[in-house]
Amino acid sequence: MFACVFTVKTTSIIAVLLLVSMFLPIPATAQNKAGEHYVQGLHARQEGNMERAFEYFSQSAQEGDARAYDCLAECYQKGLGVKTDESKAIEYYEKAAEQGIRHAQKALAEYYSEGTQKDQQKAAYWAGKAAQETYDVIAILPEFKGGDYALIKRYVDNYCSVYPEEALKESAQGLVIVDFVVNEHGWIEDVKVDRSPHPSFNQIALDCIMSMPAWEPGKKDLGKEGLKDPDAIIEKDGPWEIVCKKVRCRYRLPVTFRLLDFENGIRKKNN
Repeated sequence: MFACVFTVKTTSIIAVLLLVSMFLPIPATAQNKAGEHYVQGLHARQEGNMERAFEYFSQSAQEGDARAYDCLAECYQKGLGVKTDESKAIEYYEKAAEQGIRHAQKALAEYYSEGTQKDQQKAAYWAGKAAQETYDVIAILPEFKGGDYALIKRYVDNYCSVYPEEALKESAQGLVIVDFVVNEHGWIEDVKVDRSPHPSFNQIALDCIMSMPAWEPGKKDLGKEGLKDPDAIIEKDGPWEIVCKKVRCRYRLPVTFRLLDFENGIRKKNN
């Protein structure tokens, strides 16, 4: 099942198709190791095991997850699981910030404004990046890499393969609606549960979304004068050709828990 925000240039026919797509089966992809290690690092950090968290974030960063750069930077900045090292903190914050990670952009703005390496020009640059708008309505929606709804369904099904024991005892089932931001580089940020039929589903759904690899980012229509924008690109949107640029945008995705899809708490194969 699929939920999405509507596009600016959607015709009535396309709008109907998008509504229908909300109830189609969703995607599949192999588990993303970088995302898995990132989520494991988050859990270790939540449990207070910063040495283990640092190890997981390091693995995830080596595998290319930009969000792990941000977490490593914070570890070096605050001495969490590793010795404090300002130069490494800045190095990793810059890697994350260049991939659109907003927390890293804010951290750099603060570093260059108030830290030992003052640079007001850099501080203003990163503050400006961090302040960029997040859109709810855009011309072209973000896409899970591959663009196939069946890919997302298989990915979600593979990740959410065990039914929570509490929900199973209470015969709870339904949709967990997860709200998140896809930044201009495709990384998923600001993940939260919008609504859920049972609290035991929530962390599984959050982890599932946070473990995903980078998406194809959404794009904003710049209009006729758009080519003047240095970040402008030309994209086809169905029969149209539009001038647009990649932007941060909000997205919603349902994670489904249905009792009939599971047997003794384990997801049935070929479901």
